[in-house]
Amino acid sequence: MENMLVLEGLTKTYGDFYAAKNVTLNLKEGEFLTLLGPSGSGKTTTLKMVAGLEIPTSGGIFVHGEDITYLPPDKRGLGMVFQNYALFPHMTIKENIMFPLKIKKDGKRKQEMENLAMEYLRLVQLEHVAERKPSQLSGGQQQRIALARALVYSPPIVLMDEPLGALDKKLRGDMQLEIKRIQKKLHITTIYVTHDQEEALTMSDRIAIMNKGEIAMMGTPDEIYEKPNSVFVADFIGESNLIPVSRAASENGALVLRMKTKKASTFVHRPGGGPVTEFADDTRFVIRPEKMFVDRQLGERKKLTGKMIDVIYLGESVKYIILVDGEVQLKIKQQAIGGTRIFKEGEEVEIGWPDDAGQVLN
Repeated sequence: MENMLVLEGLTKTYGDFYAAKNVTLNLKEGEFLTLLGPSGSGKTTTLKMVAGLEIPTSGGIFVHGEDITYLPPDKRGLGMVFQNYALFPHMTIKENIMFPLKIKKDGKRKQEMENLAMEYLRLVQLEHVAERKPSQLSGGQQQRIALARALVYSPPIVLMDEPLGALDKKLRGDMQLEIKRIQKKLHITTIYVTHDQEEALTMSDRIAIMNKGEIAMMGTPDEIYEKPNSVFVADFIGESNLIPVSRAASENGALVLRMKTKKASTFVHRPGGGPVTEFADDTRFVIRPEKMFVDRQLGERKKLTGKMIDVIYLGESVKYIILVDGEVQLKIKQQAIGGTRIFKEGEEVEIGWPDDAGQVLN
């Protein structure tokens, strides 16, 4: 399948500061890519360079093989959806959607433009508000209108900059599914910027996690979540336990890790031998809370022993906070069955996890 969009070494500097550094990626036609990262990571700067709202310091932007790096925004033909909707308050909803068709001036008659506007209103399930003004709509409705306006002239790529940031949690969830439904139906190539991890995991074909202007990791949602390539990625996406480890050694046919604590407790990472290895100071054993289990006695499944310091009821799950070696706090999340809490604070417990559940990262 042909690459719809290619970014090659895209860089933006302000003096000595790199807002984006050597960003290189490609999108296939119809792919949904999310740029995810903390504030200041370079995701919005990268999106603005693709849109033509920022001029790159170096690098290139190619759509269908055509170099658009220095084209003005209105010559790129890309759709844009912003957080603030940017609807014209004096126009009706139908007129708002028709506006880019009038600007494009491709010979369409007024009736054709009205028909197309109504077609896209039906797509976002809001044809009944065609004659209303934006002020008469809810935030979620306005966002769907902004999406319809961005799609009505069939742009090759749609760019979305935190479009759901102003909505409440439930409405955000509904809109995530709505945007994904429309994107799949129309096979639209999409770049989506967000700092919301759940949003990225829900909507994306691939995710590019950015940090300090660079892509820290790019992959499918399950690759990013299940096999992060660094402590930063593991800590940023979802929730992780980051256990400091100082040494690995082979003992009785198993690879055993030593915790970097005063007590230096050890635990089996996985079956299999290997040479003794001394780790760098920032090495961590990374494991997700939902991969772990806790009980008063685990027998052969026991990896570590700790003291229960907190039990947090979250509705669908219970989170346990356990102190190991008096220094390291571990989080374990288990499905709530009848809302029961079977452990008391201060109780000694045993912790376990499958041998293949964690990984050693820097």
